[in-house]
Amino acid sequence: MQRNIEQLKADQQQTARENSKAIEDLKASQEELKRTLAKVSEQKASAPPTQPAPTPRKPQRTYEPPYARAPPRMPPREWLYDDW
Repeated sequence: MQRNIEQLKADQQQTARENSKAIEDLKASQEELKRTLAKVSEQKASAPPTQPAPTPRKPQRTYEPPYARAPPRMPPREWLYDDW
């Protein structure tokens, strides 16, 4: 029974050391993240403002005079009804 208690105490101490190390690592990661975010914010603040991309416009319709167009095709001769 005494051995089990000693083993539990040893396990608790090991867990406490591991937790302490994990907390230190987490704090270091948070500090690094803060530094990185500060750099990015500084770069964004010093960068010139970007202009929005121009919106594409529809091409303007051009006027084509009637004489510039191709003449209409004549129907085949059998379609012409001279008999009427």
